[in-house]
Amino acid sequence: MKHPSFSITAEMRREKNQSLVIDDDHTDFVVASNMASLFLAQLAESPALIDAFSEILSNEGNEIFMKSPKNLNCLGKYTVCEIRQRLYAQGYIFLGYMTADNTYSFNPPLDEVLDIKTSDKMIVLKEE
Repeated sequence: MKHPSFSITAEMRREKNQSLVIDDDHTDFVVASNMASLFLAQLAESPALIDAFSEILSNEGNEIFMKSPKNLNCLGKYTVCEIRQRLYAQGYIFLGYMTADNTYSFNPPLDEVLDIKTSDKMIVLKEE
């Protein structure tokens, strides 16, 4: 069976609806309330990031994706620095990750060792 060559990004309003998303490589989703809260908290701490967030959240240019670590060749134990290098070589900027239990981590320390599993998601930035 041939897989589609495109992906769909869905914005969810309620975290409890995550179970409605089929876990395959063709649908990425963002829980709007969680992401908005994280962005607002970051802006409150660092107002100088307003231009960066304007770029990220606009309908043009760079976009945030949640990607399978298997497709990005990032399964296993790596430091955050190593993951950033691997993803940068593929044209992505590593922002963080989400574990299978929906725990998010944004901008982890470069020397932190992550044990990335198939069920995790990589949060990345890329222009497509």
